Amino acid sequence: MNLTKRTKTTLAVVGLIAAQSVVIWASYTFGKNDGFQEGRTGYMKTPSTNGTITVDANKGTAVFTPTPSDPYYSRTDPWNSKNNRLFLEDQLKNNMATTEYGQKVSQQVASAKCSPTATPHRWYCSYRLLADTSNRSGIYEVNPETGAWRGTN
Repeated sequence: MNLTKRTKTTLAVVGLIAAQSVVIWASYTFGKNDGFQEGRTGYMKTPSTNGTITVDANKGTAVFTPTPSDPYYSRTDPWNSKNNRLFLEDQLKNNMATTEYGQKVSQQVASAKCSPTATPHRWYCSYRLLADTSNRSGIYEVNPETGAWRGTN
């Protein structure tokens, strides 16, 4: 098969580009990634979870505090914040119980929706039990120090 000079040149250029690409890929895949990784030496690794990075002024080091994945009660946010509402709704869904004959009996809550009242730390919540077709409601009070909650009359 006879190739023209132009075809040979084109094939040589394509071969060089392919070889260069393979060498670059192999060096980044199996090498130390000198350019990027060495420049980051001494810095905090990039976290894979959500959280807050703060710098300790005395030590000059970065401290990573992960954010919990489950809803949690925040004492630093306003009492009627979205985060605290989601916490209470989650607690109602997963930890609601009643006392019958002196025994704690868990209730299976299918859905809960809460809204703040005019009184601080009190929420009006409507919820539906798993086997029930109608919604129930009540006022729930949250202890601002501990996040403990209870239904009130």
